[in-house]
Amino acid sequence: MDVFRELMAYLDHVTLQSILVVLGCICLSWKIIEHMWSFLKLKEPVRVLVTGAAGQIGYALVPMIARGVMLGPDQPVILHILDILADALKGVEMELIDSAFPLLKGMSV
Repeated sequence: MDVFRELMAYLDHVTLQSILVVLGCICLSWKIIEHMWSFLKLKEPVRVLVTGAAGQIGYALVPMIARGVMLGPDQPVILHILDILADALKGVEMELIDSAFPLLKGMSV
């Protein structure tokens, strides 16, 4: 019976507000754990071919693909970029490398 009295005495000090705060913290912690876990289970990279990658449209699309705008924020990609102008294409390749996109798992020119 002493345990029951101690429990009842403790519960007298617990308010609904403190219970809600604890439940909120548990929910928030769970969301954070889910978010962190999502990075561990990355998908297989998708190979994407962009022709005319040194042109205006290709030059705008390639960073969007590497950033995850087109295929999703959790989809890794391997880019294959093609263009007639080899020098301009080399510049696009260097910019992609310098940008260090985390979803860009590989690239071929």
